Amino acid sequence: VQWFGAAGEIEYNDGRAHEPITDITPFQIFITRWNDAEPAPPTLAQLKVVKGEEFKAEAVIRVAIQVPDWDSIEAIKTVAGMWVSHLAGNATVAQLKAKDIYLYIRNTVPPKIMAITTEANLAAVDPTSDDPFGDGTSWPV
Repeated sequence: VQWFGAAGEIEYNDGRAHEPITDITPFQIFITRWNDAEPAPPTLAQLKVVKGEEFKAEAVIRVAIQVPDWDSIEAIKTVAGMWVSHLAGNATVAQLKAKDIYLYIRNTVPPKIMAITTEANLAAVDPTSDDPFGDGTSWPV
């Protein structure tokens, strides 16, 4: 059912033409139930995506401490893309640390997150901790 203020239509999914309606009352109970329904809890896969984004946010903070101009994931990816050809030979210690942080979230974090099999274990991972997984796989320093 689509409602546009004073009129609407019933949209069928079986190829039939839409049916115009001028009274929403018969459908109001279903609309109310739909609007009041609790959303389904996130799946483990969805929670893993969120945890990955938390790691990216933490990485941006840690990289920006080293190199203030590298203050977004886009900036970090741009620098990473030209690292070997342009920066590696002239990099500062801070830039090398920033590169290691980027490689950590690119190469280390994703497989570790994907290997987690329960919501409780995923919730125990703290991207802001120096050892986020609690297993010695620490952020680069």
